[in-house]
Amino acid sequence: MTALQSFDVNTNRLQGELPATISSLRNLQYLSVFNNYMSGTIPPDLGKGIALQHVSFTNNSFSGELPRHICDGFALDQLTANYNNFTGTLPLCLKNCTALYRVRLEENHFTGDISEAFGVHRILQYLDVSGNKLTGELSSDWGQCTNLTYLSINGNSISGNLDSTFCKLSSLQFLDLSNNRFNGELPSCWWELQALLFMDISGNDFYGELPATESLELPLQSMHLANNSFSGVFPNIVRKCGALVTLDMGNNKFFGHIPSWIGISLPLLRILILRSNNFSGEIPTELSQLSELQLLDLASNVLTGFIPTSFGNLSSMTQAKTLPATEYFNAESSPFQPEVPQVPKPHRRREPKNQSPLDQSRDRVSIQWKGHEETFQRTAMLMTGIDLSGNSLYGEIPKELTYLRGLRFLNLSWNDLSGSIPERIGNLNILESLDLSWNELSGIEASSNEEYKVDEGQNFCD
Repeated sequence: MTALQSFDVNTNRLQGELPATISSLRNLQYLSVFNNYMSGTIPPDLGKGIALQHVSFTNNSFSGELPRHICDGFALDQLTANYNNFTGTLPLCLKNCTALYRVRLEENHFTGDISEAFGVHRILQYLDVSGNKLTGELSSDWGQCTNLTYLSINGNSISGNLDSTFCKLSSLQFLDLSNNRFNGELPSCWWELQALLFMDISGNDFYGELPATESLELPLQSMHLANNSFSGVFPNIVRKCGALVTLDMGNNKFFGHIPSWIGISLPLLRILILRSNNFSGEIPTELSQLSELQLLDLASNVLTGFIPTSFGNLSSMTQAKTLPATEYFNAESSPFQPEVPQVPKPHRRREPKNQSPLDQSRDRVSIQWKGHEETFQRTAMLMTGIDLSGNSLYGEIPKELTYLRGLRFLNLSWNDLSGSIPERIGNLNILESLDLSWNELSGIEASSNEEYKVDEGQNFCD
């Protein structure tokens, strides 16, 4: 088989190790063994003296290091080794593979400086190295990756500031820098990234105010800023994101009033998380105009006033959400379990054709769920709830909230609410968590036929 150029055994039930003799295939260009049960290390001489173009080890249990010679021929254009147990540093020859346009190495244990392997690839379109142990900084060389549309490096230990050269990534549509050690202010040119649809920079040490822009409108659909030290009043830049579906600004240092224009300028908004900031004043009634809103979290601020009775008009919360039938959903388990990282089984993680970068990570959110912070992703589209806890809201609980029969959680704890609990709260048939603790409530309005009992901190389940 010395003339063999293409070896493709993907999506089978193959076990064992990749045989060392594969290194002797001197004409091999295409190697694909993804979606199997293979293990062990990759032969260290694989790629030596040949011009591999396409290599895929995805969704196996391979371990050890990637072969140091895998890109000896400088012809490598696709490398996917995601969802394995690879360790060690990335092959330094990757930086010389200028033909690379798609690289997926996520969910392994790679170490070393990310900029020693990447950052100078002018035609690179897709790079995912999330869920590893990479370090270093994004050097100014990264500004050369002008064709990059998808960049995900979340869940590593990458640090440093982002300088103005990063703004040269003008083709970028999907950006996930979350859960690293970046710091400093965002560069003033940040919104020159005008192709961005998904942006997650949460879980870092960014600070300061968000940059302004002269742009009339931005196409951004998902903005995650949580768990940083951003400050200032509610950023006006959000008003220019009319296509925004998800906005998570939780756990920062924003202050001032929540602007009423949110209810008008962001008509597609489904998820609004402003928890753990210093927002003050009353909750704007205009939020009730968000007909698509299904998750509202304003907890742990210094909001005052009444809960708007117009919240009963939040039409997307009046009916239970259903998840479209896809291969990602396991109907045998509860859809509301927190996401647990794990190596996917073969035949269960085929990428849907024509899936946009945004669809792959849409609406990943962290919420207080039954007393604990949990992260939801694939099931986020099902999650419907309101959390107004930890404020200084007063008055009665509006009976209009009982119109929201799609609610799965409702948390009004740690406020100054008074009066009786609405008698029709028992009509929220799919409500899984109800917390009304630490208020001044005086009882429950019972109907003539039924009496509902809600203890302090109790979960209320159908």
